[in-house]
Amino acid sequence: MASTGALGRVHARIEVHAPARRPADVVSDIATFAVRATIVLNTLLSVGTFNPLLLPGVPALAQQVLSIGLWLTAIFASFLCQPVCRFKTTPGLALLWLFYAFAAVSVLWGNLAEASLIKSVALLITTFGAYRLVRALPIQAILADVMLGLLILCAASIFVSLFKPDIGVLKTWQHNGQWAGVFDSKQTLGTGGAVLLYLALQRLLRRDQRLYCLLAFVTAAVCVIASGSRGGGVIAIGSVAAIYLARRSTRVLHAMAFAPLIMMAVATAQISYFVMTENLAFELFGQEINFTERTFIWQFALRHFHEHPIIGFGLNGFWSFEQILFEFRHEHRWVLDNYHSGYIGILMELGIIGYILFGASVWAWARKMYAQAGASISRAESAATVSFVNMIFLINFTETFFLRSTNTISIVLLILMFTTFADPAVNARRQTFQGRR
Repeated sequence: MASTGALGRVHARIEVHAPARRPADVVSDIATFAVRATIVLNTLLSVGTFNPLLLPGVPALAQQVLSIGLWLTAIFASFLCQPVCRFKTTPGLALLWLFYAFAAVSVLWGNLAEASLIKSVALLITTFGAYRLVRALPIQAILADVMLGLLILCAASIFVSLFKPDIGVLKTWQHNGQWAGVFDSKQTLGTGGAVLLYLALQRLLRRDQRLYCLLAFVTAAVCVIASGSRGGGVIAIGSVAAIYLARRSTRVLHAMAFAPLIMMAVATAQISYFVMTENLAFELFGQEINFTERTFIWQFALRHFHEHPIIGFGLNGFWSFEQILFEFRHEHRWVLDNYHSGYIGILMELGIIGYILFGASVWAWARKMYAQAGASISRAESAATVSFVNMIFLINFTETFFLRSTNTISIVLLILMFTTFADPAVNARRQTFQGRR
């Protein structure tokens, strides 16, 4: 009886001291789950255009419409989540907002094509959505959800390529035998695989769910290799080296904070080369290097730069002119409405003003990152952010990921830049969350 009485007193003390769950906490948990679910679904929808044979009769625009719907859901739900950080109005944060606002309103001096207007509205929604995600979730939670979405896409691509080769394996004379998986291009699979490989590696280095991350790493490597994407391969190797070195040395970490500015300077020199020489390709030791004819696109676009040098053609404006498409097709017998260079894309669509705003916002981010790296936030957290940002800046030499309105990889870049400007003093959940699923 005495022992029963003692046990009862223990239960009584537990009941008295156990914190009661408030309704607001329950609502916050449900909202957090909803936001994280939208991240996974958005990743599935917004990494690239699916092969039309997978979804016959479904227009490609449907992916973007569904993605925007998910972003609106995430924005609404984020207001019900307990905030994990706050923002102070600083010049750097203001520059970042100003650049994206300028990009969105630039559609007004374009040709006001329907696709351009949709992209402008989508860019406004996803930019605000990225800001709200940073307020609502720790950064490692966001990266964990993006990683899960990419793993599903890459695993599905391997399955389709092995068991439905008529859909997943390319048969064109240029890329015969290379994998595109569930996507309409091998570049999308290669880039998606490279990003998945990076995300898996940074979690492996954190000793977080090793078996799951190892599975993701191997899946990503298969997609990068089988797609034959040289850019994806270079990015994968570079990201592995970058995150390893950044985690080991604060000096390397500080140097990498300014690496995007160096890459932007190299891109500016590249642009100047094509403008001044009017060459169709780089000439090196008597050999022409055209990066699988990407330089043809660069030279063609820059040939028209003088028409709108100050404020550009407007968001999505250049390639929406039928005359532009006709002219390129007439010269090269093929046409892609894609710059295959994020730097040239910004210059052509936003002009010198937009290019300067972009450079200024990157400079502000680099200074903030340099000050925080290894100090107010951990070296591992800093390395993850800096390595990803550098990876995306590297990708944009031959692909266009800057100012993609709904592309998940582009939006993660913006999320990481917003995260850098968040006040770390109240951002405890961001520091401790390990991104477990």
